[in-house]
Amino acid sequence: MGDIPLTYRDRLNRWNIAVWRPSNSTFYPRNINTGATAAIQWGEPGDVPRFGDTDGNGHDEYIIWRPNTGVWWNLTTNSQIQWGLPSDLALSR
Repeated sequence: MGDIPLTYRDRLNRWNIAVWRPSNSTFYPRNINTGATAAIQWGEPGDVPRFGDTDGNGHDEYIIWRPNTGVWWNLTTNSQIQWGLPSDLALSR
């Protein structure tokens, strides 16, 4: 499987782009304004990457959903929540 394209809102509420590479479970976000990129390893093989504003602060956090357990993991808060069943599909806005 190739890279998975994603979009996210930064701290200034601007949309940016990223890819998540399943082969190494790494997010590669790119700031559209500066062109800066980063490599953020988060997740395990088989995880589903997402971004979302889980705490209402106006910008998105790095999130993965682990379909074999139905658990969502948030990198920013280092927290997890059981929401869903292993047979569910992870959707985002």
